[in-house]
Amino acid sequence: MPVLIAIVVWLLFGLAVAAVMIRRGHSTAIWLSLAFLGPLTIFLVLSAVDEERPSAAQVVEGTRGSGTIDVVVGLDGSPASEAALDAVPALFGDRLRHVTVATVLDFDVDQLPGRPAPRVEAEQRLTAAADRFATASGITPDQALLSGKPAEALVRHAADKGSAVVVVGVRGAGAHLALGSTAKALADHSSVPVLLVPSAG
Repeated sequence: MPVLIAIVVWLLFGLAVAAVMIRRGHSTAIWLSLAFLGPLTIFLVLSAVDEERPSAAQVVEGTRGSGTIDVVVGLDGSPASEAALDAVPALFGDRLRHVTVATVLDFDVDQLPGRPAPRVEAEQRLTAAADRFATASGITPDQALLSGKPAEALVRHAADKGSAVVVVGVRGAGAHLALGSTAKALADHSSVPVLLVPSAG
């Protein structure tokens, strides 16, 4: 029985550490798989926290419109985020000057050398979104690949760019609105105005 208790405590410690690291913007898959290391994960935490400084945003420059409003649109590959992007031309029309489509990688993926699959997928998602937006509006958005916790990274980038608003998609409408963790964090804590665009998806 004491051995079983020790194993449970060991695993709970590892899971608690994993939960903290995931909340800090690290990879869910990586840290849950490391939970079996229990207290030994502390050594990995020290190294990972030291590497938490967000890297400079990787930006592919787009074009400018004739308006006065700069917008950052957060994309995560969900239908709701795609619907939010599609809604921007209708919402802002000729008032748009500059649009950035942005997606956020967790710290662990961002630190990997080369171009791991999640980075390639994020780059492809940004390129496809920028092309679709350019066709619909005549403005080619900047493409920004950010790192860290999604809400913090989007707000930091929007503030650095002097953007007027961050746009993200949410599922449902009215009383059935479902806020994801990023949308909720933005709505609760953003220093930049946030527009939550509902989607039926």
